[in-house]
Amino acid sequence: MMRLAAILVAASLLSACEDAFVCNGDCDGGTTTRPDAGATRAVVVAAPLLLEERPISNGLVNAKVELRAPFSADAPANLDRGAYLTPASSDLHVSVDLRYASALLGGRAATEFFPYLRVDLQLINNDTNQPWTTNLVPILNFSDGLRYGRNIALAQNVGVATAGYTLKVTIRRPAWFGDPDVDQFSPGVIREADLQDNLTGTLLGDRATEIGTHFSLDDLEFSGVTTGGGGTPTRPATGGSSGAGGYIAP
Repeated sequence: MMRLAAILVAASLLSACEDAFVCNGDCDGGTTTRPDAGATRAVVVAAPLLLEERPISNGLVNAKVELRAPFSADAPANLDRGAYLTPASSDLHVSVDLRYASALLGGRAATEFFPYLRVDLQLINNDTNQPWTTNLVPILNFSDGLRYGRNIALAQNVGVATAGYTLKVTIRRPAWFGDPDVDQFSPGVIREADLQDNLTGTLLGDRATEIGTHFSLDDLEFSGVTTGGGGTPTRPATGGSSGAGGYIAP
C-alpha cells in the first residue's frame, strides 16, 4: 500500500496543468482517480474512520465524528458556503452524527437526530498552521439516516500536511425565530415558554460546544491502480482497502 502523501503531492503538481478529476466507476464506493503520467492512482478512505465518539451537552447527546469516502448528493448549487462537491472533485467526507442519548424534548425516542443545529468545521494544516473553514449540512441516506456532513477537497483547500491535520467541530444551538444570524439550515425555531430555562450547558444554550481531534495521512487508506488497455482505468480486485482505520483521541 502506497502512502497517501505521495498521491496528494502528485495531484497538487498536476493541478498546475488543470488536470480534472476523473471518476472511475462507482464513486460512492470511495474511490476517486487522478491522471498520473499515463497511470491512475486511487485514493480510498476507509469506511468509516472514527475520529471521536463521546457524550456532549451534559450527557444528553451522543456525538460521533467520522471520515468517510465522498458521497454523491442531490444538493442545490447555491448551498451555503459553497456547492456540495461531487466525489470526483473531493478527497473525503466529514460526518458528524448528533443524536439524543435518552428520551427528552417531548418524549421522543433515544438515538433521534438533533435537527436545526449550526455545525461548523475547521481543518488546520499542521505543517503551515493555516486554517480552512466551512459548515456541515444536514444529509439523509438509507444506511445512516440524518446526520451533518460535507465532501471536502483536502489537498486543494487545506493542502498536504505531513504533520497531519487538526479537525475542529463547533456546534451552536438552532437559530431562534428573530435571531439576526439565521441561515439556510437553521431558519429560526419558535420557542415555547417551557424552553426558556435550564438551557445552560446543553446544545440549546448560547455557549457553543467544540469537539477537537486529529488525523494524519497515514490514517487514510489508498492503493495504486494501473491503466488497462485503451486507456481505461481498472481497479484492483481488492477494491483498494485493507482495513477500517482506527480511533484517534483528541
